[in-house]
Amino acid sequence: MRPLLIPYAIDVERHVKVSATDIAEMMEDPSSTVRLQATAHLSTRTRRPIKFTCPACGQQLYPRAPVFNGTRYFWSHLPRGAYECPLEVKRKLTPDQINARIFHGRQEGEAHKNLVALLARLAETDPNVGSVTLGAYERPTDEMRSEFPFGRFPDIQFECEGKKVVLEAQLATITLHGINGRRAFYDRMGTALLWVMRNFDPTGPMRASVRDIIADQGGLLFSVDSEVIAECEADGGFRLRAWTYHAEREEPWDSSIVTIAEAAARARPRRWADDFKERWVKTYQGGYYHMPGLPDPYDMLNEAAEQAALPPFGPNSGSACILSLVRLLISLEAGVVTGSGHPKLISIANDFDSNGGHRALTLVRKAIEHWQPHLLERNSMQNALQRAQEKMRAESAKEWGRRSAIGRLREVLFPDWILSEPSAE
Repeated sequence: MRPLLIPYAIDVERHVKVSATDIAEMMEDPSSTVRLQATAHLSTRTRRPIKFTCPACGQQLYPRAPVFNGTRYFWSHLPRGAYECPLEVKRKLTPDQINARIFHGRQEGEAHKNLVALLARLAETDPNVGSVTLGAYERPTDEMRSEFPFGRFPDIQFECEGKKVVLEAQLATITLHGINGRRAFYDRMGTALLWVMRNFDPTGPMRASVRDIIADQGGLLFSVDSEVIAECEADGGFRLRAWTYHAEREEPWDSSIVTIAEAAARARPRRWADDFKERWVKTYQGGYYHMPGLPDPYDMLNEAAEQAALPPFGPNSGSACILSLVRLLISLEAGVVTGSGHPKLISIANDFDSNGGHRALTLVRKAIEHWQPHLLERNSMQNALQRAQEKMRAESAKEWGRRSAIGRLREVLFPDWILSEPSAE
């Protein structure tokens, strides 16, 4: 498929951005783009075409229709216009390169470099901060590569109290696509992303990109000013000013100076799912979950049920099946056995079809493919999958899907596990 060299066009009449994927909704059929192309041609401008311009060079663009089934629409320059546009480079660009070309490198001016240098200096003097690097490439993990083929070049990254933190010094305009892309990337990496400005004044004019950053951080914005710098230099501790927006108040903004550890915690609060699974593994690893002295596993299961808006579970055969499946999914992700005396994952995976668990056949198979694919090489695992299939056939039963109890529990427990194909209901 043709790589998208131009991420979007600007509709100068409506003052909105139009992505390549939006073109299909605008055009009634592929021939519509041909007609629009004709009206956009230099020799027929008197017909007043809808005018779309390139975000990088400002020249006129027109949408191109897909030539073959399964391909997509894309934006293109008028004849000879491509020679003068920096986006028309016949190679794939990273998101950061696209932003740099759209804004002609204005993000990397002297003010930006000075802010990065200041933040790095403050970070390096804090004894609780380590491994400070500037502009180092952050490579996506193998699991992330299908979603994020390119990595990122964060302004500053370091470790603080066991947490990885990234600072992006933000002084110039950035696209919403760039903001969302960075947030999604670092969320998948388990990294706290902080957007930092200098001398932020909430009473002054505010660019749309700043509003987007505030929304991205849940109403937060971090900044440095002379008071913050003075406190940092007084004792060597790295601090930022945290601005918080409260829409319901008459005076919506308040601020406080916080340590970098507190800023990182506020920028990426620990998710319930991560906390729950950590507690589960710590509590039930290496032993059966009904052992004396251990918390009742149904209490923990019902905590998850509340998150998934499900009625509470009790000690019966149907609930035991759901409990076993939750145990299996958490164990597969963690790579250790929980809630069972069996020493190996294959032992609890082989038994997933007990007590009605065969109706989660596709879910279990996808979980194993996702986290522990080597288990599928075992004959016993293949036998278990075949056994579950035969049970389904004998009962003429349908598989549990996304709106089933285990499907809804999966969604709240594993928010980063995106199923590529929907299961049956």
